Amino acid sequence: MGVATYSTPCLFAAQAAMDRALVRLTEEDGRSPEIAGGTVGVADCLSLLERDLSRHHPRDDD
Repeated sequence: MGVATYSTPCLFAAQAAMDRALVRLTEEDGRSPEIAGGTVGVADCLSLLERDLSRHHPRDDD
């Protein structure tokens, strides 16, 4: 059984979320909103990205 992935709907959803975030930043004079339950902050995103990247590209100091 094969699996088909369609990235375009995900891209549309991401673009809509980014548009809402930019509007909110403008409304709040550039201040980031408080982290609410169920959301992920910048530090969490960077940590997740670093973990995922390190699985495929180990650091030289490891």
